[in-house]
Amino acid sequence: MPIIPNDEINKTEIFPGVYSHPLANESLGSNSMTINLITIAPNAAIPAHVHPSHEEVLIIVDGSFSYELGDEKGDLTDGDTVLIPPTDRHYLINTSDSVGTVIAIFPVTSPERIIVE
Repeated sequence: MPIIPNDEINKTEIFPGVYSHPLANESLGSNSMTINLITIAPNAAIPAHVHPSHEEVLIIVDGSFSYELGDEKGDLTDGDTVLIPPTDRHYLINTSDSVGTVIAIFPVTSPERIIVE
């Protein structure tokens, strides 16, 4: 079982104010999944996008967010989980006054993301 020390993993800014910290992926030894710890600054967003061939699970660890998933809009907070089917348009905006934290789980080692309007 690989042990992945937290201080050996670099986070990357994937959108303005949105940072991805990989917890499991192919480069870290995973054969079938990707898990990222995402931090989102106040008022920052993961823009509208789709995953054309796989689902995604989001777990809200900390913070308050507004979201859109397909035709549904609403609010999320600590402990909420969202199952996002393949091809469903979705986005997430941090509506709190502090950095929010989300875990994103993908059942593939190379998640695809297509930004949409």
